[in-house]
Amino acid sequence: MWAAWLLPGVAMAQMADLTTVYERSEGTQTATYAEGIAFYEALADEFRLIDLQEVGLTDSGYPLHLVTYSPTGRFDYDELHAQGYTVLMINNAIHAGEPDGVEASMLLLREVMTKKQSIGLLDSTVIVIIPFYNIGGVLNRNSTTRFNQNGPEEYGFRGNARNYDLNRDFIKADTRNAWSFQEIFHRVDPDLFLDTHVTNGSDHQYVLTLLSTLPNQLAGPLPAMLEETIEPYLMEESGQRGLQITPYVNVHGRVPDQGWTHFYDSPRYSTGYTSLFQTVGFMTETHALKPYELRVEATLDFMYSLLALARDHGKDLQRARAQARAAVAEATRYVPMWTPDEAATPDSLDFRGYRVDTIMGSLTQAETYRYNREAPYVKRIPIRNAYAPALEVAVPAGYYIPRAWHTVVERLKHNGVQVETLAGGETLSGEVYHIADFGTFEMPYEGHYPHYGTELSTEVAAWEAQPGDYYVPLNQPQNYYILHVLEPQSRDSFFSWNFFDTILQQKEGPSNYMLEVRVEDLKAAMPDWETRWAAAKVADPTLSDNPQMLMYWLYQNSKFKEEAHLRYPIRRVTQR
Repeated sequence: MWAAWLLPGVAMAQMADLTTVYERSEGTQTATYAEGIAFYEALADEFRLIDLQEVGLTDSGYPLHLVTYSPTGRFDYDELHAQGYTVLMINNAIHAGEPDGVEASMLLLREVMTKKQSIGLLDSTVIVIIPFYNIGGVLNRNSTTRFNQNGPEEYGFRGNARNYDLNRDFIKADTRNAWSFQEIFHRVDPDLFLDTHVTNGSDHQYVLTLLSTLPNQLAGPLPAMLEETIEPYLMEESGQRGLQITPYVNVHGRVPDQGWTHFYDSPRYSTGYTSLFQTVGFMTETHALKPYELRVEATLDFMYSLLALARDHGKDLQRARAQARAAVAEATRYVPMWTPDEAATPDSLDFRGYRVDTIMGSLTQAETYRYNREAPYVKRIPIRNAYAPALEVAVPAGYYIPRAWHTVVERLKHNGVQVETLAGGETLSGEVYHIADFGTFEMPYEGHYPHYGTELSTEVAAWEAQPGDYYVPLNQPQNYYILHVLEPQSRDSFFSWNFFDTILQQKEGPSNYMLEVRVEDLKAAMPDWETRWAAAKVADPTLSDNPQMLMYWLYQNSKFKEEAHLRYPIRRVTQR
């Protein structure tokens, strides 16, 4: 074994059998969960630079595994960061029917350890791999559900053991998978992150398209570095490997000829989540209609491009991340939601597509379209990469969280946020939000009925903290995460994901007949009620057509109204 490690190019016959299921099947099959873990066990037994460990449970009852290549043979991630190593983390099988990265990762680590030409990329880089993230989906194998996919012969299922789409769960963390991922992510603290996927949204000549995290979500020098250095480097490096890449083709139910807008990977997605912590994230999206073997090879080629990036720009990336985190801790403004900037001039690229022919459906006899692979083209198309703030908030000194909201506090702490427990008796002052309006999904989405279009009213108040309440100071590198989840208007805030729905239901209230009985009390509680009622009818003309609403309006705007109804319990502290 030692001879094999010292001589990376040693013949495979002198080592354990490290051929993969993919190779033995001549590129038609993918490993089962048991076969994949057995491969990594053999790899770790063979080479002291490879470590395999279990980290946290998943909804399936099986643990997540973490495979690490370390040039030093030591596996303390804090130590490796301190020594200046660039850390690349790869997540596979989040959608278990998309196994290209599963196989590419096994080939990558074996080649790293057995081929001399690979070692040059790894002198200053650590590779960390989650072999199977959606273990429940991997165990649920079939050969029919990926209707649009060209191989392998069998594959896993998109939903996890509880039928969650794990690539929508990174913020809300409903699953054990996400809870364990967060533990792994913060332990590893990768500089670069890759999530491997397969897509089928349109047809084109590319085997692999690349989704980079939205640069706007990063801080300090990272947005410029991503757009001006990292992305061009990856495109050029991959091209030199014979792999032509285009940005992720973000068209859904449309054809790509007219271009598209950069996909907004908000923090429900893996790369949006990692960007909150200033980790530069990517998703490879190999094309489902391309042969499975080509997709695996393309994913492997891109992994090598990432290793070359880490070799050539790793030190600069580490410095940029440190500056970005310092900028996050000191920021006075935060943008929790972005929207495409329609006023910006689009970028453009030469896109390798196929002509789209209009045809009549053979069954429906309705007009539809078909990609004609006999008619490839290269066409200059617009890409709308620019985004503008859809919402911007001032960063308070911190947030006050009543002790009752422990599920929120648990998630903050799990993501490395420093949370103070208050002794009580302290007076704090700041802003209190009230939910003025919101919309709610009519159909369930990932176990929730999320809110959207939230509108707020704000009052300035002072209050006394109770023993056991919490204070979250906003002077941390985790500020973007804190702000995103606690500002209720954020797309993926805890409010949007229904963590606070109990405040949306009024618990106390009068009977209609009692409003009439106590009408004088209501009027006395609001001496200027007539002026305010007139203004309310101007703002909402429907009130004029409903005299009964006057009684309810008086109650809702009086001291008798239930204080907690629609009052967001987490407060923005400006002074303590």
